[in-house]
Amino acid sequence: MSGARERILTRVRERLGSAPEEPAPSPEPREARSGDVGEFCRRLQAAGASVERIAEDAVPQAVARYLAERNLAARVKVSPALANLGWAEEPLLETAFGVADLADAAAVMPAALGVSETGSLVHASAGDNPTTNHFLPDHAIAVVAEETVCADLEAAFSAATGPAIPRAICLITGPSRTGDIEQRIELGAHGPRSLHVLVTAPVPERGPASAT
Repeated sequence: MSGARERILTRVRERLGSAPEEPAPSPEPREARSGDVGEFCRRLQAAGASVERIAEDAVPQAVARYLAERNLAARVKVSPALANLGWAEEPLLETAFGVADLADAAAVMPAALGVSETGSLVHASAGDNPTTNHFLPDHAIAVVAEETVCADLEAAFSAATGPAIPRAICLITGPSRTGDIEQRIELGAHGPRSLHVLVTAPVPERGPASAT
């Protein structure tokens, strides 16, 4: 058995040659180009998501408005990463911070990045941003800063896999859907039935009030 094995390996070596091939040069890293926010929003809507562009300090009000327009209870689970957005200023909205479960109809979570090429959100898991919050509730409300919108997937992965690589990275394009059942589109099969994206712009800093 060992003799046959050696003969086979000898023939393989003869065919391959003794000198190992030079490895192909690594491609040059691509520049993480900024994306077109307007195109990002259009592609989100084409994928079945709803989009609202707001100031970054208006997230609680936008969430309350979204729930009211859909006749949902004014109750939402919020990823701890968004705890500092001034939720107390919306007293009629009941918020709980932590990991979503099946009892939560709606959850609010941050998206690390947006991709204008595909209208995708990039979710990077972290202790204060549980992956569960993106998938369990029927209504996912994602918050993404407009300055984090990248041009394409290569730029997004370059930005998302920096020095501290997340345990999990999820690309989310629109609400969950499948056509496996009788070739009919069904929403909510593997995740939320609806995806609402709040694209936030920084609030301009106010200068000192002028003396009168």
